[in-house]
Amino acid sequence: MVYPRKEQKGYGTKKQIEGEFEKGETVLVYDDLITKGTSKFEAITPLLEAGLVVKDIAVLVDREQGGKEDLKSKGYDLHSVFTMTEILDILLKSKKISQEQFDSIKEYFADAEGWSKKHEGEVNE
Repeated sequence: MVYPRKEQKGYGTKKQIEGEFEKGETVLVYDDLITKGTSKFEAITPLLEAGLVVKDIAVLVDREQGGKEDLKSKGYDLHSVFTMTEILDILLKSKKISQEQFDSIKEYFADAEGWSKKHEGEVNE
């Protein structure tokens, strides 16, 4: 296992990438979730610079807000345990959320900025 640091530290091993590896090895990047691909590209860059090969990224949750497409456009494949749609479907079917909540959350994930403007000033109780 290796992991890239956001910035090289001035103490400890002082390495940008912690762990043992050899140039040319293929690594799997994993994280808790993805919204857009920005943070994944930040994690991938030092790995590539160190000579590692990255093809796949695994996450627990894909929020389905463009991250998969962002990664695909650069040649990476995203694998998720759950998509936000799957989580919402489970919550709705198990009656943990109402149809109204389901619809509102889906609307938010489709257009967060538009949803925020539409619901500006509302107070949830």
